[in-house]
Amino acid sequence: MVATIELDRDLEIDNDDRKILSLIQKDIDITQAEIAGKINKIQPAVGARILKLERKHLLTTKYGIDLSKVKLPMAIVRLYAKNSKEVFESINSCPYVLNAFTTLGRTNITAMLVGPSIEKLEDIVENHFRSNPDIKHVELSVVMEPVNQTILPVDFNIEGHDNMKCNEECHASATNHAHVDEKFKPVAKGKLGTLLKIDDDDKRIIMQLQADPDSTQEELGELIGKSQPAVGARIMKLLKNNVLAMRKGVNFKLAKGLQVVQVSIATNDAGYMLKKLRACESIALGFRVVNENSIMVYIGGNSLDEIERVIDTCIRSDDHVKDVETLPVIKFLKDLVLPYNFECDFVEGIGCSGCAYCGQKIGKELAGLNRAANPVKSIVPRAGIS
Repeated sequence: MVATIELDRDLEIDNDDRKILSLIQKDIDITQAEIAGKINKIQPAVGARILKLERKHLLTTKYGIDLSKVKLPMAIVRLYAKNSKEVFESINSCPYVLNAFTTLGRTNITAMLVGPSIEKLEDIVENHFRSNPDIKHVELSVVMEPVNQTILPVDFNIEGHDNMKCNEECHASATNHAHVDEKFKPVAKGKLGTLLKIDDDDKRIIMQLQADPDSTQEELGELIGKSQPAVGARIMKLLKNNVLAMRKGVNFKLAKGLQVVQVSIATNDAGYMLKKLRACESIALGFRVVNENSIMVYIGGNSLDEIERVIDTCIRSDDHVKDVETLPVIKFLKDLVLPYNFECDFVEGIGCSGCAYCGQKIGKELAGLNRAANPVKSIVPRAGIS
């Protein structure tokens, strides 16, 4: 067994950095003093390391809606656009777009949408994408359920477009709003607020925290004209109801030295694959969708080669998988903060040591090799891939 490397040259982090990242992602409330005790360092040293990791965007705080707990209508749209840059920029101000990516492959843009109804999302796809002569192929997949915890910022200015068709008026309204210093414009009987059972002050709080996670309760109180205790009570209620959630993870849009691959999976047993993928810490984000390829996941790593080895070993080799399509992500529309495992070894051809599905295979393989008095199969340490 090869010892874990001390320094990751691409990310410029060492074992203590990886341990800090792992501890904070698992427990966002852990204190610097508690971390210092676990890695045998003084608290100021831990604080300095955390600051360094934040500057590298390997540790970012992000608020959003927990879409794995709150069932809002979602869809994933894959496009082939002749002018991908122009189309990509055209959706930047659309409040329905959670995020979008340009990719290398058969389709070159993927957009994640959320809205008050599937019908509304279909209207957007029909009028914004299918009617665009520069877009030659459109795939709309309705999201049935997320694979894992999915915390993403939601723009409540969606409500201002509830009664608009996706047309030039809608586009102009979204573009104008994106260039004014106004975080949320209330709309009477907004459909998204009704679905989530929240009022305009709740929406303002959520939008402000999504924009600035460091906002204090006093600042939020000034924003909505309420006392600090009243704001605190609202935040506690939003957190309890899973309408508001916080994540600490890697900002894949800004972090250097990391790659992401979009993987579409066709399977003959979606239930089995969902259970397996939920146990896999390599999966940073994923969805079960209504499509021939019924599962779409995102996997991160230090290199495309590294990610491909994980896909070959843990997905393509599974008898329940009929087909796999991989598209490297080359550009993100918005910040994307996701969990990332920095502390796991990968056994070539078998899987990840931290995975319940692969762990038993690794144990049997190593035991068999020991009994045969053969050298132990090399374990390749991988920063960030579990």
